[in-house]
Amino acid sequence: MSTMLVIRSLFRAQLLRRQFSTWHREKFDEQASLSDYNEFVDGWYILMLVSDVFVIIGTSLKLDVQTRQLPSVDDFQISCIFLGLSALLCYSGILRYLGYFRGYNILVLTLSHAMPKVFKFLTCALTLYFGYVVCGWLVLGPFNPKFRTLIITSQTLFSLLNGDDMFATFRMLEPGGPSFFSQFYLYSFICLFIYTVLSLFISVVMDSYETIKKNNGHRLHSRGIEKALDASASESESWPTDPHSFPFNHCFCVASADNQSSDDQPLLSATDE
Repeated sequence: MSTMLVIRSLFRAQLLRRQFSTWHREKFDEQASLSDYNEFVDGWYILMLVSDVFVIIGTSLKLDVQTRQLPSVDDFQISCIFLGLSALLCYSGILRYLGYFRGYNILVLTLSHAMPKVFKFLTCALTLYFGYVVCGWLVLGPFNPKFRTLIITSQTLFSLLNGDDMFATFRMLEPGGPSFFSQFYLYSFICLFIYTVLSLFISVVMDSYETIKKNNGHRLHSRGIEKALDASASESESWPTDPHSFPFNHCFCVASADNQSSDDQPLLSATDE
C-alpha cells in the first residue's frame, strides 16, 4: 500500500511538472530550467520508495531462507542486508516529519541546499583521492603492508585523512623502499586533504547554512520557481477563472505553507549567541 501511494504521488508530481512547463512557456516565452523541474521531484518519496522495495526484497529472501531445509549463509546475509538498509532508510525518512515542527528542520534544509554543491565538490575531491590511492598502491605496495592492495591503501589513506595512525604509518615505511618518495607522498596527502579539502568541505556546508539563515529558515526555491511564484501572486484575482494559472497555483499554496511551517529564525539566532 505504501509503495502504491508513493508511486501515485511521484506520478502526479510529474503531471504537475508538465502542466507547469506548459504554463511557464506560455507565460514567460521560455523553457523552464532543469533546477525548476527538480522542484517537482520529492527526494523523500524516492527514499520511501527505495525503502519499500528493500523491505519487499529482504522479506521475500528471508521467507525463502526460512522455508529451506539447508539455507546458505550467503542468502541469509543478503536478506539481512536488504532489511537493514530498509530500516536505515525508514529512520532517515523520519527527518521529513520532524521538519514540520518549529526548530527541527534546520538540518534538513541545510543538507538539501548543500547536497548539489557537496556532490560537485566530492567529484573533484574523490578524483584526486583515487589518484593518491593508485599511486600509493603501485609505489609503496611492495614495501609496506598498509599499501598492499587498493582496498587496504584506501583504508590507510582514509585513516590518515581523519588523523588516525599517522605515526605508525610513517614508522612502517621500510628503509628498502623509496624513502624520499614515501615521505613526500604522505606529507603532501596529509597537507592537501586535511588542511585544504576538509576545510573547503566544511565551508561548502557552512555557506548553505548561512544562506538558509539569511532566508529566515525558509525553504529556497530555484530562480524560475521564484519568478513564477511572484507572477502567480500578482495575478491572484484570476486564479478561479484562468485555467492556465491553475497548475502552478497549487505549487504556490504548497510553497507558502512550507514557508510558514519552517520558520527557524529563533533557532538560528540562538546558535549565534
